[in-house]
Amino acid sequence: MANDDTPEMPAAASSNMAMSMSTVSTTSKKLSSLTIDSATPTQDAPKESDVQSQSGHSKDIPVTTSAANARRDKPSNRERALNIQRIELAEKLGNERKQRTDLEARIASLQEEIASLTLTNTSLAADRVRLHAELDSAVRQLESVAAKEAQTDQATRKRISDLETKLDEMTKSFEQASLNHGIVQKDYDKIVEMCGQQTDRANQLDKEVEHRTNQMQQLRETNQEELKAVDDEIMNLEDKLKVAEEKLHAQTENTKAESRELQESLDKLQRSIMPFAQTIVICVDVSGSAGSVIDDIKQAYRDTLHKINLYNCDAKVAVVLHGSRSKPDPSPLEPITDSKFHIMDSVSEGGGTEDYTYCLKQGMTIFNRNLRSKRLLLLIGDGDAMCSNRTLLFEICRQLKSAKILAHSIALPNNSPFASLDDTTMKDISEATGGRVEYKYTYMSFLDEILRHERAQHFGS
Repeated sequence: MANDDTPEMPAAASSNMAMSMSTVSTTSKKLSSLTIDSATPTQDAPKESDVQSQSGHSKDIPVTTSAANARRDKPSNRERALNIQRIELAEKLGNERKQRTDLEARIASLQEEIASLTLTNTSLAADRVRLHAELDSAVRQLESVAAKEAQTDQATRKRISDLETKLDEMTKSFEQASLNHGIVQKDYDKIVEMCGQQTDRANQLDKEVEHRTNQMQQLRETNQEELKAVDDEIMNLEDKLKVAEEKLHAQTENTKAESRELQESLDKLQRSIMPFAQTIVICVDVSGSAGSVIDDIKQAYRDTLHKINLYNCDAKVAVVLHGSRSKPDPSPLEPITDSKFHIMDSVSEGGGTEDYTYCLKQGMTIFNRNLRSKRLLLLIGDGDAMCSNRTLLFEICRQLKSAKILAHSIALPNNSPFASLDDTTMKDISEATGGRVEYKYTYMSFLDEILRHERAQHFGS
């Protein structure tokens, strides 16, 4: 066909069509030939009879009636044979025309099928391009996430390395202080020994004075001048003894003062590293509104555990997750282990609503079971603290303040424009209990400050 958009005819269909056209052409040629042949005998027959008639007349041979009839019947039989051949050829030509029509219909059907397959192939090519683009985008996103995880892991390792370095430095300082204490103790023992020696010397001097006094008593009786000289010598010896005792007393006081200072330094160092009973409840918001800052919340949670472990390795921590569709029970109250750090690993976003009434009630229950330890409540979330019962929430805050339990907040805002001015916030909860609220770039120093304060309160310094 002339149209370039029409699919090419299949080879088999083209071959069949060519064969059909060839057959039709051949049939037409045969029919024309037969027609000519049939016409020829009819025209030649009279000529032959004329010849025979002429020859008969010329020769004067008589012609019978039966011979003439026979000659007339012969062309008639041939015409019937030719008519039968014409009918057969016409039927054959009709069949071939029908076959040609069927072939043309089949060709049209195949052309439509080829056009449909062409459209399908174009659609599949477009889908393949789109899927390749989506795959490339997914690969880039995966590489980006992997790079961020690698950076986070590297930062965590560096933080752990810094903490280990600080711990080593504090351990060395403690060992050096212990060594200095041993040296001072040895000096103190030497001074005590010297004091004993001085005391023995004083006793010896007393004995000598007494002996000299006796001698002077004797000499006084014999020689008054010698007695005066002895008195002068005794006075000199008493002055020397007094000076020696004053020096010894001053040295003893200095040694005692140094010993007291060293003991105070040692006690202060021990208070800075000595574990003590402490109960901490961490409430973490994993609600739907926190989804955009969930990575910052996870990092703040891990940083909080590191700081707690640094300042008191004996602290017991319970974690309350709230805001998911299902309310998981608080984690057991126990010292910090690796499992505590991995509690947030599987959290992406809860899809629910934060529930500070629930987590504060859970924290109050845990605190009531541990009355003899230092108690601290830490809240980590996006800043919003919506609740169904504001009165009940602030009644629990009043109970926490009455029990002298501060609720400090680490707020990592999600910059949502839908917060209402009447909604409760983490800042309201902290202010109601006497606690503080800190944000993304200040919470690390804030944790150092409150944990040092808790330690100082416990040891009364």
